[in-house]
Amino acid sequence: MTKETTSGRPWLIAWRNVEQLMALGPFLHPLPVGESTNLSYDGSRLSVIVALAADEKPEGLPALPQALNFTADPQQRRLTITCEDRELQKYFYTYIGQALELMHTHGAKSVAAFKEAWSRLGDLLEEQVVLSRERQLGLIGELRLLEMVAANPHCGWPVALDAWHRSANSEHDFALPAVDLEVKTTSKESRVHMIGSLNQLRESPGRPLYLVSFQYSSSPVHANGSTTLNDKVQGVLTALAGKPDLAEKFSQRLERAGWDSAHSPHYSARFIERAEPRLIPVNSAFPRIIPENLTGLAEDLRARIQSVVYSIDVSALGAELTPQRLAELAT
Repeated sequence: MTKETTSGRPWLIAWRNVEQLMALGPFLHPLPVGESTNLSYDGSRLSVIVALAADEKPEGLPALPQALNFTADPQQRRLTITCEDRELQKYFYTYIGQALELMHTHGAKSVAAFKEAWSRLGDLLEEQVVLSRERQLGLIGELRLLEMVAANPHCGWPVALDAWHRSANSEHDFALPAVDLEVKTTSKESRVHMIGSLNQLRESPGRPLYLVSFQYSSSPVHANGSTTLNDKVQGVLTALAGKPDLAEKFSQRLERAGWDSAHSPHYSARFIERAEPRLIPVNSAFPRIIPENLTGLAEDLRARIQSVVYSIDVSALGAELTPQRLAELAT
């Protein structure tokens, strides 16, 4: 890998190189800033670790949005700033660069540098954390399926919530007892969905995988049957009223899906279902790109494929997802 540096900052490697390092797996990369500064990646979280001066206290740090956090270790005189959201990490790295430049070029102490950098770039990061219209629609689809699973007499809310985003690193959206479900939601006239990785449509060993396709349209404010992301979230919370354990579990799963209640004023876009959801088996007859499709390439060429993003049209594939079919999958 040819290392590039950030323009005007020869001591800081370029984001392009950071992405290449991340694609290879966990790493710890030293940076020539301050006493002991390292860029770290554990396979999902990107962090920068800086030393605290002997007279420096980790106080007055900015309140960060979800997916970003400060961790102070006064005994080790160390401050760690972490970003857990893959889509946000490019912007997070810009923030890191600004803070490290204040330390490297202007001699600022760690806490002061990150506070000042936040005052300059915090709005940019806040804007990126708010869910885009597409991500709002995607979460609406997931909550729609969550309600369908919960309404099934074989499941109920406990099974539905256990199945949805079971862990932070779950490859698929729902893990029912015997099958996995990947939810895709579109506002296009055809059932065209974006796929974001080589493994997103790859079944786990011994577990059939299905894609659940939802289709929505933008809706006037007062249209019957229309909904917003806020409506969907509130609907589930209402259904779980009086069930504090399940409500807490729902809140945890919701955060994993990208929800932050502080951003709810931004989620007023209104949608209405334009067709019944469809259930499509993901198998050899399904249009997908998975690692097994690349076996015809030489090993060194496969290693150079860093990521894959593509769209598929699943119009007319599969069958309508009915309560009866969902019950069959859930048992």
